[in-house]
Amino acid sequence: MLNTLLNFLKKRILTLTSPFEKILQLKSASKFLFIIFLLLGNTSLAQKSKEVIIPGVYEMPETKVHKKKKIKEGVRVDLHRFMGYEQIPSRYLSLPYDTFQNTNNTGTAMTGISFLLLMLLPLLFLFPGKFSSSTPLTNVLTMALCLLMLVISIPSALLNQNKFTTIAEAQAYLQANPSSGFLGNLSDEINMNLLNLYQPIHDWFSSVSGKSDSITYPILFGLFFALLYLIYRRTANAPKVNQTFLYFLGSYFFLWWILGSGGAWYGMLLFCLPFIFLVKGMKLPEVFSLNNSTALVDKAGILFFACGFWMFLAFTYRAANYYPVNTDRTKHIYIPPFIEYQVGNLSKAKLYNASFPNSVAFEKVINQTDGLVYRVGTQLNFFIEENDRRVYSDTFLDFFHAMVKKFKHKKKIMRALKARGFEYIVFDLNLAINDQTPDKSLTKRFTNFMNSLYDNPHVELLLTDRTLKMDESGKIVNEVIPINGTIVEPGRIAVFRIK
Repeated sequence: MLNTLLNFLKKRILTLTSPFEKILQLKSASKFLFIIFLLLGNTSLAQKSKEVIIPGVYEMPETKVHKKKKIKEGVRVDLHRFMGYEQIPSRYLSLPYDTFQNTNNTGTAMTGISFLLLMLLPLLFLFPGKFSSSTPLTNVLTMALCLLMLVISIPSALLNQNKFTTIAEAQAYLQANPSSGFLGNLSDEINMNLLNLYQPIHDWFSSVSGKSDSITYPILFGLFFALLYLIYRRTANAPKVNQTFLYFLGSYFFLWWILGSGGAWYGMLLFCLPFIFLVKGMKLPEVFSLNNSTALVDKAGILFFACGFWMFLAFTYRAANYYPVNTDRTKHIYIPPFIEYQVGNLSKAKLYNASFPNSVAFEKVINQTDGLVYRVGTQLNFFIEENDRRVYSDTFLDFFHAMVKKFKHKKKIMRALKARGFEYIVFDLNLAINDQTPDKSLTKRFTNFMNSLYDNPHVELLLTDRTLKMDESGKIVNEVIPINGTIVEPGRIAVFRIK
């Protein structure tokens, strides 16, 4: 009986992998116990190797089981797009530059805070101050440190924007895609030279860092104490009130640096108060006195020219309303529907549809009842009545991912939502387009989400602005999932009802 069982298990093991042949040379009793243990372990691993996949038309991603993370995936997706995905030391060291230059969110004007402080604050160390005890050597070392930060920040931003992992990839990209015009060529030349300078730093970071390291925080704390020392030398003879406030501002900057994840709104004091000390440090009040000097006028000229130049660029960019969604939009320095509405030539509904296409139709559908709304992205929240009570926002699908792990089937997920009082599902059809995570975690979750809606008897499509051309009939229909057709208009929003 035992030999028969062993022969069966032997054949079973050999179908898995050949290296187990040596194990089968063990004595019968030991062999029997070991194989039983191995099969049980193999069965356990098979159950835990990947999550149960929701059936559907889309290819489902296989997600490995990881240790429980201390933060939600949605938090990582949301904050890291401002912080970047470079190597950990470069990610933090380039953060001030990235925030001021808005390199990680190009095209998002609302997060732009200008380059003025990044450019003007280092200039303070070129001019002797009234209360300063800095030596020329200290000032030169300070400027050298600022240049080193640029050597790290500019190439790091280029790598992050284009999802490059090596310097060679970035250099090949610049050579294959040269810019046009004088400024474009100058930018390419600067990037090429900085990439060469950054190469040894990048290699060293790669050798000592990874998903975590033991060097980033020591470097940041070292730079923080260097900043405090520079503040001390610059304000050694200043009033105690000024010194205290500058120490507070420096500490505030450090906390934002390590905790703010690049969000400008977490460090609002940093982007307004330093200008007070910048003006005071350059002795601008003395410029307008009778006893001014050429040096003071030169400093005032630098400051006023920089501020005026930035205001000109910012005004031109904002006033031009440059958001090239179409050629007609770029021709206007204002948004015509708003002007027409203000003079009474356009109704409220037409204004809504001009700014948020089809919003009125979606609003009517969702506001027919007072059922709860499960929302994934979209700006439709503003058009839902009592949205503070009715709407549950799951923009990065953290809640949905938890439901997948718990219920493991799309029908059970919808029944669970219905049991909690949800009547509508509203989501952004293009949610995954802005996924900048290296592992595309948001895209995988959105794919699971779409599969939970496909061919599910517990939901029905009420409204969408996506249109498909059906393969067989050639008709244009409003559908979400292109199973039997091709997308004509991608659309933006879809509304489903939970039965």
